[in-house]
Amino acid sequence: MSKPTILILDSEEMVRALLADFFADNGHEVHAVASVGDALVELARRPFDVAVLDHGHGDTEGDVFLSMAREMRPELHYILHTVSMEDIPSGGFARVLGVLPRPVQDLNLFLDLLRKLPAVRESRA
Repeated sequence: MSKPTILILDSEEMVRALLADFFADNGHEVHAVASVGDALVELARRPFDVAVLDHGHGDTEGDVFLSMAREMRPELHYILHTVSMEDIPSGGFARVLGVLPRPVQDLNLFLDLLRKLPAVRESRA
């Protein structure tokens, strides 16, 4: 099975670059954007398997992205990273592979969550 394609949404350039390089170095096709608008444009252009989303305190933009992305691409899965676990959205976790604290101390935790994806795909088949 091919490796999941990843859309990264993070407003911090250094974090976007770090995650994009990390996932690319691990064989993933990656596209990284800074804004919700850009992320939605990318979702309209092509499918992704996973969106990696920074979800911060009082992050209404993150909630907007989750809501709109779920309508546009219901098959999309998510990995959230957040400063506080209290910041996680209340709208359900049906397609969330996991939530990681920010900053993530070990980037391999992202890969651990991505490994769940084949099992999720197989359970739907």
